Amino acid sequence: MPTNVGSPSSARVSRCRSRTRVPGRCRRRTRRAARCRAGEHAAVAAELAPAVAEHPLRERLRAAHLRALHGAGRRAEALAGYHDLRERLADELGVDPGPELASLYRSMLEDDPSKGPGPRTAPRSPLIKPV
Repeated sequence: MPTNVGSPSSARVSRCRSRTRVPGRCRRRTRRAARCRAGEHAAVAAELAPAVAEHPLRERLRAAHLRALHGAGRRAEALAGYHDLRERLADELGVDPGPELASLYRSMLEDDPSKGPGPRTAPRSPLIKPV
């Protein structure tokens, strides 16, 4: 049994260990991002929906939800979610969404694949003219 448990150095070691641990929220965020990269956008969006409903002003959470919705091909819902957040932030806090969300919104409008996964659509078939 260690004899220096209550010493100042043991308290310092304890603080250092707690700082180096990855918080649960970061681990969940990392797993969600990996799942989205694997194409599980719809499942991630469904998992995030209750948290977004409970904490509607958390921008990082909302951004993850919007990315998942957009990646699942639910672009209209993602854009509506952004507008809902923008209105809530303005009404309740008097602020606009941060730069990350504004950039995400622009990329969703442009459907820019380099900014993240876009909706999966079937390729367009050529128009056939009647003879």
